[in-house]
Amino acid sequence: MSGFKTMSAVVDGERYRTALARLLASDAAGGVYLFRAHNSGYFVQRHGERDELEVLTPAEARALYERLPEKHQPPANAFPRELGGVGLDTETPYDDEEERERLRRYRGGDP
Repeated sequence: MSGFKTMSAVVDGERYRTALARLLASDAAGGVYLFRAHNSGYFVQRHGERDELEVLTPAEARALYERLPEKHQPPANAFPRELGGVGLDTETPYDDEEERERLRRYRGGDP
């Protein structure tokens, strides 16, 4: 398997989507992908007989991050609450120039 799969799951009323989350670390050969969601929650996608998403605590996510061989984000970006910069690196649709322009036009001026 090469790369994570687009998946979505609701856990305890929160929706976790691989397509919108930030990929933090992975083991592509083992089919394991660690993400941080826009709600700052952590989850892992595992490929196997049945692909699954599992929500993790920050401590579980940090331990998995350390074990995974492929890092896609540095630790400060992966764990901003624990390592400083709370939420400053979390991308939103508004970080996209085209989306900001569309929003500006919709509002009739500067956002």
